[in-house]
Amino acid sequence: MSPDRYGETEAAHSCRNGWLSAHDADVAIPCPHCRPPRKSDITDYAERIPSALAQQAINANESEIP
Repeated sequence: MSPDRYGETEAAHSCRNGWLSAHDADVAIPCPHCRPPRKSDITDYAERIPSALAQQAINANESEIP
């Protein structure tokens, strides 16, 4: 292995099925080598048409406002 920027050699790649944390750890730490990066398109803020039930509630609320 090649040395890192501090001159030390990197530790051998050791993960458990794609996870670096212990099996009983409170927080799961994904392995950067085995797990793909998270996609940024998880949260979509696109405008959506409300469901029929939601549209009925909106219309009922709008008719009550003077």
